[in-house]
Amino acid sequence: MYVAQFVGDAEERRTLLDYLIYLEDIDGARGNREFGESSFWTELTSETAVGFSRDRVILQSGHALHFARLTAPNTPSGIGAALRNLLAAVRGPREGPLAGFRRHYPSLGLDEEALVLNPGAYLRGVEALAQAQKIYDVGSVKQYLEIGAGAGMSIHALMERSPRAKIVVIDLPESIPVAYLTLKSLRPELRIALPHKLIAPLDSGYDVVFLHPDQIDRVPATTFDMVFNMSSFQEMELDVVNHYISHAADWLGPAGVLVSGKSSGIALHPG
Repeated sequence: MYVAQFVGDAEERRTLLDYLIYLEDIDGARGNREFGESSFWTELTSETAVGFSRDRVILQSGHALHFARLTAPNTPSGIGAALRNLLAAVRGPREGPLAGFRRHYPSLGLDEEALVLNPGAYLRGVEALAQAQKIYDVGSVKQYLEIGAGAGMSIHALMERSPRAKIVVIDLPESIPVAYLTLKSLRPELRIALPHKLIAPLDSGYDVVFLHPDQIDRVPATTFDMVFNMSSFQEMELDVVNHYISHAADWLGPAGVLVSGKSSGIALHPG
């Protein structure tokens, strides 16, 4: 697990705190059988935590984040971190993922702040969208839905290419604060609604709307230009993945595309 500190304004902290209070008053988001979390995520989310100080949000999660408004180092701890450091020392210098990415995609512009914040997740999102560009004009995406956004880096990558896109995210309750803080760090101007707002996506005046899995009845059918998933399908139970894919077919517009990526490759499925 990693710990990071986000220095936000009072409104950002209050929005997140209101959402966490809302979570204490419901159990549907955790009890939905059709979209229940896997044993992997049950263990991971049990260690996810959000804390507040006078002007900071302290986040413990599985994401290694380096916020631009960070006031303290974000460093992994424990035996796993020690073993990684030892292995790096034994291997010696080698080409990093950024150098390899730029060698394969020399024409793609990259956001330096995103590369500092969470380079791996950002590069995976950029690459998936570059592959999607082969069959779909990513810059023309107006309605975008992501299943399991994690740290939200793919959303940032999409908005670099289609800044006016309206975005809906379906994710587990404990994961949403990570993406919220990430997006607020990279794009403070974004109007973001968390699930406690209980609003209808796309018609709300918000740029990004987060929903819990048990709120998917709010997602309009045959509306989205792109439904996107990066890596989280491989962390779900198979029946849950099948449920999401079935719903994705309903959510996509006639010319929409499903983009699904994992560490070993990217699959593109035209609607």
